[in-house]
Amino acid sequence: MNKIVPDKGLPVLDHLALLANAGGDRVLATELLALFGREILPGGEQIAGLADAAEQRAAAHRLRGAALGIGAAEVAALAAEVEDGSSADRLVEALRRLRAALAEPPA
Repeated sequence: MNKIVPDKGLPVLDHLALLANAGGDRVLATELLALFGREILPGGEQIAGLADAAEQRAAAHRLRGAALGIGAAEVAALAAEVEDGSSADRLVEALRRLRAALAEPPA
């Protein structure tokens, strides 16, 4: 089941979108989630601490693309807001929800 975030109405992690992006390959989908959790998530959680606005926007852009790839629509939407100059606080909270979702087995 996809957990919906009330303020955005977007899923934290959409397993159907992930599976579609992986061409229906469940093994690849699992590998993509592991890669995201290992390589992308830790850097994303540091976005709010970046002092340089250009670095913050670039990091948000990278995060947005990766989040779309795994079906993390809420994170992608909030990363786009950071790219446009919004505060990263809500994005960091969304990343915490995504980290928790990554720890749960798919429904």
